[in-house]
Amino acid sequence: MRPNMTTPLVFIDGMETYIDDLDIIGPNHVESVEVYRGADATVFGMKGQGGVIRINTKKGIDPNYTKQNFHVKTVSPLGFQFTKEFYSPVYETPKQKNSVSPDLRTTIYWNPDLKITDEGKCTFDFYTADQPGTYSVVIEGVTQEGLLIHSVEKIYYE
Repeated sequence: MRPNMTTPLVFIDGMETYIDDLDIIGPNHVESVEVYRGADATVFGMKGQGGVIRINTKKGIDPNYTKQNFHVKTVSPLGFQFTKEFYSPVYETPKQKNSVSPDLRTTIYWNPDLKITDEGKCTFDFYTADQPGTYSVVIEGVTQEGLLIHSVEKIYYE
């Protein structure tokens, strides 16, 4: 909830935040609470008209507890992963090409190791599924310089 004239200004560990953020602090994390009202809150200017609540949290209680910024979440990316071979059908014989078993794959082609030529070009081949439709071609990667590559294009199959 955004502050208005009657909502108190809230600080958690010196960082201004919304009153709704008080829900994320457990009682065992609170070291001290200061409340300012009336003339004592004038030092906070117009924002302090509804009073001021300052909460200081304890340090070292929970390693997953982020006291510096409640709007930051810690993530642990998987990091480098060894590639696995993705199944792509091969239709080498007329019997394979004319099979009555429908190919209804939703992921058509995936290749973690495409090579780009010195001219900046790359080619690859794949078989579509049997159902006509629109395919999204998503190309993602990292250059040797560490720059991210991301491109999405559409192709139509009838």
